[in-house]
Amino acid sequence: MPNNDILLEVSHVSKQFPVKKRKLHAVSDVSLTLSRGELLGIVGESGLLICGECGCNYRRITRSSGEIVWRCANRVEHGKLYCQESPTISEQKVKDELCDALKLADYDEAMIKDHIEHVVVGRDGSLEIEIRQQTIAQILSW
Repeated sequence: MPNNDILLEVSHVSKQFPVKKRKLHAVSDVSLTLSRGELLGIVGESGLLICGECGCNYRRITRSSGEIVWRCANRVEHGKLYCQESPTISEQKVKDELCDALKLADYDEAMIKDHIEHVVVGRDGSLEIEIRQQTIAQILSW
């Protein structure tokens, strides 16, 4: 007999995103039950910028000069032995290219989060921007 107090129940959910020749594991084998009156909070890294060399997220770094840049988390944590060819990217470059991809005149963080799936940073500093599928049709009509 089903329990009417259960609002959500998932079993063994996994989700991966293809990043170049690797897979980025967003969720692996998650099971949960959410009953009436319970709250569920999910916390995680934004994961917008992804290193094309190792598949790790990029981290936002503020240099002593005040300049804000993004660098592969693997390289930040382990030094130059990892991701030797992953470039440091200026925040302004990231913002400019995201605005261009979404045809925005000004940077809008909420729009970016709603419409960009992820951005793969290439070894040459190029940004491969993946726009959410439902957004592509909207952009074409803008």
